[in-house]
Amino acid sequence: MLLLFDIDGTLTIGGPGKSAFRVALERTYGTAGPIVNHDFSGKTDPLLLRELLTAAGHESHEIEARRPRFWDSYLAELEARIDTDPVAVLPGVRELIAALEARSDVYLGLVTGNVKGGARVKLGSVRLWRHFPVGAFGCDHEVRDELPPVALQRAAAQWGRPFSWRRRGRHRRHAPRRGVREGGGRSDGGPDDGPVFGRGAGAGRGGPCAARVRRCGCGIGGSGGSPWMSPLGHPGDQLDPGRLLDLHSVPCAS
Repeated sequence: MLLLFDIDGTLTIGGPGKSAFRVALERTYGTAGPIVNHDFSGKTDPLLLRELLTAAGHESHEIEARRPRFWDSYLAELEARIDTDPVAVLPGVRELIAALEARSDVYLGLVTGNVKGGARVKLGSVRLWRHFPVGAFGCDHEVRDELPPVALQRAAAQWGRPFSWRRRGRHRRHAPRRGVREGGGRSDGGPDDGPVFGRGAGAGRGGPCAARVRRCGCGIGGSGGSPWMSPLGHPGDQLDPGRLLDLHSVPCAS
């Protein structure tokens, strides 16, 4: 079983992400655009960069030319601010991770819109980074729906085994691209090896505690992710850690 977690609003909450983004934008492009009222949920960092600067009147070639300098500035600002404006680990997360890591049939990873450096700073500051040896990040693709296949490929390379899923029921229209399967279990009747995606309610709205993990299955974070089905239930359902850990009692692919 591969479990892929989002970060903001799922594992952690708060922190200097938005303020660091604003300072880096102003320093690199001379404006942060309409950042005060801009919705960050469910979006990759590169998409946010493009949206904010496009709204401020910047052309695509201008945005691209200064991207490397922006990311350097953003990560430096994030590191400088993380101690005075720390992220907080949501209640139950550490216990959940410890319980999952104690199992030989569970593998942990990330699917997040954060660029990898930002994910490392946020999770590293609360000693969670080491628990997630693989992941897909905003720097891998601007479009969130393209990230889960990247995570699956990296997980397969990391642990030397394939992970897949197939589509299920009414959310088929949200199936990931590139032939990756969603929902259900293995069609051959063997042990289920597909991923479950864990995500919260969105960093801007407080997120859930990990003791009542939302089962929306998108794993690509925030409140704006595609409502893919997890093997645990329907979007918005909740369950306790004991039932979440009973992974063999439910179809195990998302």
